[in-house]
Amino acid sequence: MIFITPELLLEKRKKLLTLPTHRATIRKPATVNRYFATLSGAFRYACKNLRWMEDNPCMNLLKLKAKPKLRRILAPGEDIRLLWACRQSQSHYLYCIVLMGLT
Repeated sequence: MIFITPELLLEKRKKLLTLPTHRATIRKPATVNRYFATLSGAFRYACKNLRWMEDNPCMNLLKLKAKPKLRRILAPGEDIRLLWACRQSQSHYLYCIVLMGLT
């Protein structure tokens, strides 16, 4: 029987960071954080709803440091072209949704 411990999870997390993906790229820390957030949700459900476990082994793991997301601002004139493209769309609501988002 294998017990899932925080130490085991840390070992597997390190492995995820170093092993290449099927596309021969290295996973970014933000991706590994999302994997562990999903895993933590499954463990939380197993603990609270199903009573299969006493505690969540992911609970006290610290997140990896990830680069902050880039925020892009529309250049002058891009907003007008975006709204024009939304008007040309077959979606009846796209123009209104984008207009509200821009304002």
